[in-house]
Amino acid sequence: MTSVSKKVVKQWLEYYHELQAGEALENGFSFGGPKPEDGVTSGQLNKIMLDQAINAMPLKLYQAASCRFIRDLSTRDALRELNCSRGTYFKRNRDCINFVYAYVNGLEFDLEKLKETYR
Repeated sequence: MTSVSKKVVKQWLEYYHELQAGEALENGFSFGGPKPEDGVTSGQLNKIMLDQAINAMPLKLYQAASCRFIRDLSTRDALRELNCSRGTYFKRNRDCINFVYAYVNGLEFDLEKLKETYR
């Protein structure tokens, strides 16, 4: 079974807007499943998997992902909106990457640990 690395997951999140616009990421991992006649590109498949993972996140992780990766807020604005410390914000961002990594690779144990942490 093929797995997606955390480095690639981080790249997907950091270039969320490019994926949304349908642009292919250089050196980005793709499952390569669809064929041209399917009408679905590998970038679109990555975006679908990423959106599913983001939507499955616990609320606090979703809010952190939204601030940093989706809406691209400055750290100052994100801290003000989330009303948390800088350390907490960056930990949540690391956990966003861990959550997406576990989600796309089917690591149920890791997903449950993260969900329990953010209940």
